[in-house]
Amino acid sequence: MKIKSTLVILTLILCFQTSNSQDSFAFNFNESDLIGIWVLKNSTRNGHEVFLKKRLDQLKYGLSTELFNNGKFRSRYSAPCGNDTSLFTENYTGEWTLDKKTSTITLINPKTQVKKILKIVDLTSEKLVVEKIKYIHPKLKKALDEIMNN
Repeated sequence: MKIKSTLVILTLILCFQTSNSQDSFAFNFNESDLIGIWVLKNSTRNGHEVFLKKRLDQLKYGLSTELFNNGKFRSRYSAPCGNDTSLFTENYTGEWTLDKKTSTITLINPKTQVKKILKIVDLTSEKLVVEKIKYIHPKLKKALDEIMNN
């Protein structure tokens, strides 16, 4: 019985240390590592979005987000056929911030005041993997609170 409980405790300690080592990733990058044009490659089954950094000597089409070092960003869509206006994707500029403690990027659309919060899962010089964090607009939250309280 003691052996089983010892194994369980050791397993829990090992799992805790592994999860903590993944959280320490937040200290291994700088805001400048995010500056540039990131093109959406795909979304994975676990809800992560994979972006590849666009090099100036290559053409990549699709949805992209360009992060500038002045806190501004541009979200846009481009297609090889020239239908860059995209019926389903809005092209806009906005503001972005980085919270290094939580490894999150917040993108704010100034027209709608909608925030898109992304948790950085992995970052290299060529690849950015993020997980979308759910966000409720303050007006919607207030309306939901009023409904729940009545």
